Amino acid sequence: MIVGRSEWSTEEASATTTSITTITSTTSTSTSSTSSTTSTTSNCIQCRCSTCSLIYLQVQAQLRPQQQLQRQPLQKLRQLQQQQAPRSVQQQQLAQTGVGLSSTTGRINQSILFNVSGAYFQAGGFTLLGVVGQAYSISLWVNKALSTSGGGTLLHVSANSNGTSWCMPMLGLTSSDEIVGQSWNSFMMTVQGPVLQLGVWTHIVTSYSINNSVRLWINGTLIGSSATFTYAASSSPDWITVGTTFPAAMSCASGSVSTGQFYGMIDELRVYSRELTSSDVYALANP
Repeated sequence: MIVGRSEWSTEEASATTTSITTITSTTSTSTSSTSSTTSTTSNCIQCRCSTCSLIYLQVQAQLRPQQQLQRQPLQKLRQLQQQQAPRSVQQQQLAQTGVGLSSTTGRINQSILFNVSGAYFQAGGFTLLGVVGQAYSISLWVNKALSTSGGGTLLHVSANSNGTSWCMPMLGLTSSDEIVGQSWNSFMMTVQGPVLQLGVWTHIVTSYSINNSVRLWINGTLIGSSATFTYAASSSPDWITVGTTFPAAMSCASGSVSTGQFYGMIDELRVYSRELTSSDVYALANP
C-alpha cells in the first residue's frame, strides 16, 4: 500500500541545488492551469502495507528488489530521523494524506482500494520531480475492480496541492481504458498501451530519460517510447495525487488520459529519480 518514509542519497543531493532528492520541478509553460515541467526524480515511493490498518510510503535511493524494504507506520512518520544506509541515504518526511481509502488483498500483501468517488492518496515534497530534464520512473500494480465507464487518473503530478499550477496526469487511462504514460515538454509526450483488463493485476512502469524519452512497460514488457525531448518541470517541489484528478485541476493539460476517478486497487507504487533498466522492470513485474 502507500505512505511512509523518504530517503535520498547525499551523492545525488550534491548534484542539485536542493538538499532533497525526491522529485523536483523547474519552470515551464502550459495551457490554463498547467506549466511546463522539468523533472528530476529521486528515490522510490512504495505503496505497500503489511496490515490492513496501516498505509506506508517509502522513497528509496536505489532499486533493490531482492531486499526486504523496511516499513514505518504512518503514526511514526513525523518522528523519523537520519539513519545510516547504503550510499549515505538519509530520511526526510513527506507531507501526505488520504481520503475515502480502504485496504484489501493486494498483489503483494495489502493494496489500497479506491471504490468511492473522491477517493485519493496524496504526497508532497517531491523536489526532483520538479527539475527540468531529470530522469524518473514510476512503477505500480493496478487492478480495475469495477466495470465503470472508461478512463481514470492513476497518478497526477502538480506544483500545488490542489492539483493545479504546473500539472498533468503522468499515468492514467483513455476513455477506452488503454493504459497511458506521458510527460511534458511544450506539449504532452504520450505512449499508449493495451486496455487495462478488468479484475486482473497489471504491472505498469512509465519512465523518462533524455536519451530514451518516455517509455511504457506493461507486465515487464516494453510497449513503446516517444520521440526524444527534454522534460519541462515546475521548478518547485511537486505533489503526486493517486487515484483521481481534483475538480480544480480538470483544466490541466491531460493528453490522452481521460481524467477522473479510478475505481480499483493500486499496490506497490514506487517513484524513482532515475530511469529503470529492463532488468529492474522485470524484477518489479515478477516479485
